[in-house]
Amino acid sequence: MEDKRKFIIYLDQNILSNLREGEPARDELLRTLKHYQKHEPIFVYSQVHVEECRAFHDPDQFVRVIDEIKGFYIQPSERFEHNFEISPNRAKDLMLSKPDLASKAQEYISELLVLAQYVVGWLGKLESKELQQELEKSIDLLVPELQRETFGLLDVVSFRQILLESLRSIDLDKHKSDALHQQPQTTCEWNERFNQIDNLASDNVVEFIFSELGDEAKRRLIDTFPQKNWPNGPYANNGALVGLTFLLFTQGVGRDPKVKKGNQSTRRKRFRAQFRDCRHIEEAARCDLFLSNDSGAIKLAQAAYAYAGVSTEARVL
Repeated sequence: MEDKRKFIIYLDQNILSNLREGEPARDELLRTLKHYQKHEPIFVYSQVHVEECRAFHDPDQFVRVIDEIKGFYIQPSERFEHNFEISPNRAKDLMLSKPDLASKAQEYISELLVLAQYVVGWLGKLESKELQQELEKSIDLLVPELQRETFGLLDVVSFRQILLESLRSIDLDKHKSDALHQQPQTTCEWNERFNQIDNLASDNVVEFIFSELGDEAKRRLIDTFPQKNWPNGPYANNGALVGLTFLLFTQGVGRDPKVKKGNQSTRRKRFRAQFRDCRHIEEAARCDLFLSNDSGAIKLAQAAYAYAGVSTEARVL
């Protein structure tokens, strides 16, 4: 289904959480959402919501929320002019079903985020060798699962070897050294960077970040993430805007100190949560309005949208 006449509003996961029965913010949120009825809106949710709701101990709570707001499922599609389609009445089937192969693959990709977290220096004293051994064990768990999902058609020996060789080819210590060299070196320097970012208009943030990384890196990044080119060029590939947004996060936009503090489990959970935020931001870029209770996510969205040429308005609710 595609209806150009409708005003499409993407609700962040935190809003769906606060709309559950018994949540203190529920009634106020419902009243606020009613203000948008003059636009005759369609409220949408994406595969990122589905994954987060499935992981909750009682996903049926989210099904009831989405049914209450008459939520539509949005997904990328080349069949329509705007490269997405929306469909009603899918929350129960999607959120109460078991994860499919694509969802399991996405979960594995999310686990690999620990590589980026290590490279930017946010995993404390964890050694690269320990991390590599940990990920090799994850590969040994993943491959049999994929074999079952593909009904034995997957050549597990070859596939496992490809994954292991790819992992072992990454010089984590060199990447970490290079990344740390490009970053501010002291707390004072980081705070100065944060203040500069906070005082910039949204359409100047990415230019500032790219320039801080040096001329060569800036050229590569502009090639990878062209300015004012959404949804064409690299952005036609699902995940490109996620990459831009996640880069901005690692450089201090919409920052969350919890990704650098606490034990390994806490740091990694927060880092994966930030990546999901970036995925939400890309999904919301197909809509007219992105609403979130998270001011950091909105800052990220506004900076990424302004640079890439996304017309979606991002607003804290």
